[in-house]
Amino acid sequence: EAEILRDGEVLYRFDLSSAEDQTIRIDYRGSSNTVEIRDHRIRVKEAECPDQTCVEMGWLDSGVPIVCLPNHLMIRFAETKQDVDSVAG
Repeated sequence: EAEILRDGEVLYRFDLSSAEDQTIRIDYRGSSNTVEIRDHRIRVKEAECPDQTCVEMGWLDSGVPIVCLPNHLMIRFAETKQDVDSVAG
């Protein structure tokens, strides 16, 4: 699963293995990001931000999230219970 978050709040969650191809426009204070899901992958296709780092990061394919700092947006793989290590007390 992949999540799209703003300021730590989950806006969208997708099971990429079954998600249909689509684009989502996410607005933030007069600016926007266009997120694309295609062929069971996710990326920022377009962004109205000065540095375009989020677009240049390409498809989400590792544990490194896609981040757009000016628009407070992050795309990451969702954590599952198997991802969390147990804590010894």
